[in-house]
Amino acid sequence: MVSESKLFARGCHEHSAALLPYVRTANAARDMDVLRAALGDARLTYLGKSYGTYLGTWYAPLFPARVRALVLDAYWPVHAVPPVRLRGKGALPILGAGTTRDPASRVRWARALAGDLKSGVLLGWNGGGHTAYMRGSSCVDSAVDKYLVSLVVPRNGTVCP
Repeated sequence: MVSESKLFARGCHEHSAALLPYVRTANAARDMDVLRAALGDARLTYLGKSYGTYLGTWYAPLFPARVRALVLDAYWPVHAVPPVRLRGKGALPILGAGTTRDPASRVRWARALAGDLKSGVLLGWNGGGHTAYMRGSSCVDSAVDKYLVSLVVPRNGTVCP
């Protein structure tokens, strides 16, 4: 897998070297804001899972006043790059979700993420697999749906069965 990844990276460099300085998570977050504006939305409603949580951690500090509802499900720190210190100062409540038996992203990372946020709320699921939303817990699904639709956040630290 490592050799395949290196081959892929080499191909990107050979065919797209001029573009590579712009292929970054921060630029993808800026692109999300362009899409939000193109749709005519004053604020972003976003559900990020796995890598999508990392993307959300870039969007919130770049555009805190443009966050309506942000769910970060299965925070997955990228070990090859310095961690983003997400504060989201000025953002409405941001919901971080994590599962107790996620093999890729530990619930302690979701707990730390929610703790870093000025407006973070942690929702846990006593379950397995990667990500919590739409994985079989009506408790998680209901809490996330209420937040995304009505901005009703669950009690911080809620752990669903």
